[in-house]
Amino acid sequence: GRWLYAGGEDFHLSVFETESWTTVNKQDRSRWVQCIASSASGSHVALGGISSEVSILDVRQNWETVMGIELKGLVPLSASWHPNDQALALTGQTDSVLVVETSNARHMRGHHLHSMSSILSINFSPDGKTAIIGNEVGIVTFFAVSQTTFEIT
Repeated sequence: GRWLYAGGEDFHLSVFETESWTTVNKQDRSRWVQCIASSASGSHVALGGISSEVSILDVRQNWETVMGIELKGLVPLSASWHPNDQALALTGQTDSVLVVETSNARHMRGHHLHSMSSILSINFSPDGKTAIIGNEVGIVTFFAVSQTTFEIT
């Protein structure tokens, strides 16, 4: 992609342009940046940290925060945008995945993805029809994204 994002315990988000590897943006954040996920289109970035919230930044508006989404106790360590950018799946040392609609910050209702151990990572297949989940004991599970898990239309 065009941008490389970096964060961490320094309470900053740094944005690097990948052709010249120069810093094009550096922002102070109110918490550690533990989780960074760029949307499939590259238009938005999700940031998570110590608190149970994720911030959505708009790349076209110089990475300004356009939405904060409360995560009901989940501290995000991993996030992945669905390929159509309408949903963001998050997990963080729990045995389930939380999916939120990014257009209105609504938590998607219905079925959930669960693991016997803490889930550390989630990602989607390029076509968005499969969610790939990795847990702390090294098991990788593939879930068909449908009405029996969560539906993204």
